[in-house]
Amino acid sequence: MDTQDSDTTCLPDTTQTPSGKNGVLVQLFPKKASNERLDIARTAMAPFSAGKRTNVLIVDDNRDAADSLQALFEMDNCNVATAYDGLEAVRAVEQGIPDMIVMDLGMPTMDGYEAARRIRLHAGSQPILMIALSGWGQVEARQRTRDAGFDHHLVKPVSFDDIKKLANARLGRS
Repeated sequence: MDTQDSDTTCLPDTTQTPSGKNGVLVQLFPKKASNERLDIARTAMAPFSAGKRTNVLIVDDNRDAADSLQALFEMDNCNVATAYDGLEAVRAVEQGIPDMIVMDLGMPTMDGYEAARRIRLHAGSQPILMIALSGWGQVEARQRTRDAGFDHHLVKPVSFDDIKKLANARLGRS
């Protein structure tokens, strides 16, 4: 379904279907105007503390997947910014340090591994909770994510509840 000219967007599901494939949410969400998307470069990314909203950066070249995660985090009362490749993610972190980054690994321009390495070199990046999302679950892929600086490696399709559990454990959210 082409949603470019539509008033609604059909978002991909982030949970595994019985067939093991990504599903599609039946619910349609109102399409956001491009100027409504939170621009991380214009948003102060204050460190997380009790009572403050968590700042999340979503990085995925699949815009539907990134935007659906953005919507889920926003429904969970987070400040959310999106980047659609690794280079955009590095530039976003240079503008402000998020509390958490959820990043795809296989992207053009700069993959998630290199983006994570560069982000971890940035002053103040050590407290960031970095979660890799990947279709690759082999031992080698998991080791590469650790070596690049990710805290966790989740294999797609991913349950949003799994991401929230990791965030709650690390950031102290309830």
